[in-house]
Amino acid sequence: MNFDEAAAIVHPIVGADFDAAYKAYQLTNGPRQHTYGHPLDDYTRVSEIFKAITGHELDAIDCQFMMLSVKLARLYHNIKTARVLHRDSLIDAQGYLNTIDKTWKAQGGAIE
Repeated sequence: MNFDEAAAIVHPIVGADFDAAYKAYQLTNGPRQHTYGHPLDDYTRVSEIFKAITGHELDAIDCQFMMLSVKLARLYHNIKTARVLHRDSLIDAQGYLNTIDKTWKAQGGAIE
């Protein structure tokens, strides 16, 4: 059973809470990966640009954690000030967690 088949079974059980995670999975394993390439390659390019601009070196994982931090800061601010959860930021944050996982695996990192 692939992920989409499993999602069709799980979605009616867990409802909308599953939607953001599933959407992030679809985006990071479909259109965005097709457009930008594997996250390791994409964020290696980002790190090279960042170093050229700032003189500071970050690796691909660092860059992804920076993007995740931006999304978490926005989510926190909107929840605390406007009492609103922006689903697009939630999906993006989950997507960055997915890209971190994919990059870590591509680099041969240990997983427990």
